[in-house]
Amino acid sequence: MNEFEKYELDFIKNFIREHHYRDDFGRKTLRCLWTAYCYHQDLNPDTAPYDKTIYELWLLTDKEDTWDWCDFTSFDFYMGVYLS
Repeated sequence: MNEFEKYELDFIKNFIREHHYRDDFGRKTLRCLWTAYCYHQDLNPDTAPYDKTIYELWLLTDKEDTWDWCDFTSFDFYMGVYLS
């Protein structure tokens, strides 16, 4: 993992830890951060590196139902909507 990749992923993880994703704006911002990260790192959905990283992000959420996801599968779909 290069320095920029680590910085960018850490930024996303901190965003999740700070619970800025609980409102609609926060969830959309999280999705945009993830989309940008995937484009910057040439990370494609349904590949082992993508699945590993998106699952790491899922583990950081507090698993409460939101309007946009209620489990890992719906979280994965929500986060990847702009990547397909």
